[in-house]
Amino acid sequence: MHKDNYDLEKPAHYLKPSKKKIESKGIDTVISRVINISDMCKAVTIYKLENSLKKSFENTYGIITKYKIYDTEDLNI
Repeated sequence: MHKDNYDLEKPAHYLKPSKKKIESKGIDTVISRVINISDMCKAVTIYKLENSLKKSFENTYGIITKYKIYDTEDLNI
């Protein structure tokens, strides 16, 4: 499963808002907008986050009968 302390450089690589948008928000870089959830709330675990996302998805789209949660190794990220 995912690490609790994820490498923040990786998601920042995929987030590419325009320079104008970044400047309008008073943000220096994209990386400054990316955080580890565990830094905000120690009670949040990967398991709790996965279950919360699944329940939210089911509330919107219906019960999920079969699913797979992919790890970064599966996605080559």
